[in-house]
Amino acid sequence: KMNKGNVGKLLSLFVEHSPNRMDTLSHLVNDVLQEVPHLGKGKGVAVFPTCSHQTFGNYYSTVLEYLWKELVNLFNSPLGKTKDPTAASKAMELMHKMIGLLQSLFGLTKDHEALAKKSIIFQQLKFGSRFIETFVLKAIPFFQVHFQHHEDTILDIIRLLQRWSHQLYHIISHGKREKDANLTKEAPRAKKALEMFIHKVKAMLKKNRCMTAMWTKTLKAKDIDGSTIKEERESEDDEEEGDSENEDRDEEFDSEEDDDEGSGDSADTSENEYETDEN
Repeated sequence: KMNKGNVGKLLSLFVEHSPNRMDTLSHLVNDVLQEVPHLGKGKGVAVFPTCSHQTFGNYYSTVLEYLWKELVNLFNSPLGKTKDPTAASKAMELMHKMIGLLQSLFGLTKDHEALAKKSIIFQQLKFGSRFIETFVLKAIPFFQVHFQHHEDTILDIIRLLQRWSHQLYHIISHGKREKDANLTKEAPRAKKALEMFIHKVKAMLKKNRCMTAMWTKTLKAKDIDGSTIKEERESEDDEEEGDSENEDRDEEFDSEEDDDEGSGDSADTSENEYETDEN
């Protein structure tokens, strides 16, 4: 019988050394994890017998982490630095796919409450905020370079990411209501990333003279399962405290991302997977 603690390590090695990591991650999300809610007690997924209700968290957190890592790797590769409009379309296609997989992962716990354990929700907030950070620091400047040729595609990706990011707001609110120490500790970094996302996108749209009403929608307070809840308005003191805490993290936000991208832990996969046809 396999040790549960080794499942995550083995899965990481499997993804790490896959010929095409995005295809592997898509398979894990769409064909493996989606089967877990329908498994009987003690049963594993047919194509991945080690994936069961007991090991769901190991699989889930590994896939979440590698989706973020793949975004980092994309912008460390020639494809993520290309100035060629044709090659850029491939990079945008990969980003669209990554965000779609994140939506599927978050939708899985939203639709099946039994899977939304505390540890899973924490991983969602942790790696969700990391993904937003990298997107803001790397994807937005990339979009600025290619906006003229790929305006529709870029706006589509931004809308997709915006819809997915709503769930991060719900998790932050959930952590505050439930007084969850882990979520509360992670929340300032996540808030900072979300705020920077909106700020940078607005600036890009304004610079390209295509401001839209996409940012005027007011978010309703929702629980992590998507249901609307009644929530008392946060006090002004809490808001001021949160703003101050976010300001204190400005330099940390930038420095941590640089450290993450340069470290073997966050971007230890090959940069050569995403190559361009440029000479």
